[in-house]
Amino acid sequence: MSQEAPQAELRITVSAIQELDQLARRFRRRLRDLAVELAGKAGRSGPIGTDDILRAVPLVAAEWVANFSGPAENERGLGGQEQDAA
Repeated sequence: MSQEAPQAELRITVSAIQELDQLARRFRRRLRDLAVELAGKAGRSGPIGTDDILRAVPLVAAEWVANFSGPAENERGLGGQEQDAA
């Protein structure tokens, strides 16, 4: 039998779960919209598939990282130079 002390059970608040759900919903919507946009730019009119979603994932993730970074990080590179918007 182990003599280790029992670990405390970690819990997440209801408000944190609600925030997580809102973020996930916003991410999914942006992912869907960008996948549709990319398929349209590629000249496709059929249904959006898994490949379209997978192409959009890194782009949406990069947008989100940029949005959650500090303002100085959004506008300047590591060398402190301003970057052109894509």
